[in-house]
Amino acid sequence: MSNRQRTNPLHAATGRTQIDRYNLSFTASSLRPEYDDSTAFLREESANFLDVPAADVQPLRALAESPHPFRGGIVPAAKTAVTNLRGYITGMLKTERDRAVTELEDYAARLQTTEDFKLLDEASRSQVLALSHEAVASIQSARFVTGIRDRLHRYTAKDYPAQLALASRLAADSREPASGAPTGSAPAPVQYTPASSLRPKCSLNYISNESDLDQWLDALRAAAKVELDKGNRISL
Repeated sequence: MSNRQRTNPLHAATGRTQIDRYNLSFTASSLRPEYDDSTAFLREESANFLDVPAADVQPLRALAESPHPFRGGIVPAAKTAVTNLRGYITGMLKTERDRAVTELEDYAARLQTTEDFKLLDEASRSQVLALSHEAVASIQSARFVTGIRDRLHRYTAKDYPAQLALASRLAADSREPASGAPTGSAPAPVQYTPASSLRPKCSLNYISNESDLDQWLDALRAAAKVELDKGNRISL
C-alpha cells in the first residue's frame, strides 16, 4: 500500500465550501457600500422613475429583488445604472423647473398688466406678487418632477385666481368711494374662477369636426356664463 495519504472526498468538499464562503463573504463586504448606495437611490428617487425609461431602472430593481445580490455582476450593473440615472434625473429636473418657472413668470407678467394691479402702490404690489415668489421658490427646491408639476397646477388653479382677487380688493380699497355711497362701505369682493375648472355640460366624448367644436364651445360658453352671472370673473 502506498505511503501517500489519500484525500478524503468529504474533507475536500468541505474545504472548497469554506473557500467559497470566504470568497462570497469577501465579495459581499467589498460590494456592500455600492449595494447600499444603489438600494438607497432606488428608494429615494422612486418618484422620479415615472418619467425615466423602465429599462434604465431595471438593474436597480433586479438588485433589490435578487436573493443573491452579491453573485455575478448584479451590483456593478446597478452601480452603473445609478451613475447614469443621476445625470438623467438632474437634467430632467432642470428642464422641468425651467419650464415651470418660465410659466410662472408669464403669469406674473400678465398679472402686472391688469388695471387693478396698476392702481396699487409698491407695498400692495409686493403683497400680491408674494404668491408668485413663493411658488418659484417651492419649484426651485423641489426634488421630484411630480412635485414641480403639482405645485405649478396648484398655482394656476388656486394661487393665481387668489392674486387677481387680492389685487381687485386692494385696488377697490384705494379708489374714492362712489358718489352717494355710505361712508366706510366696502365694495363686494370679486371672485375669480379658473377657466380650467369650468365643466361644460357636453355629451361628446371627443371633438372630430367643426360641428362638434361648435357644440363644445356652446357648452363652454354656457358654463362660463353661469360664473359671470354670479358676478365672478374667469381667470385664464
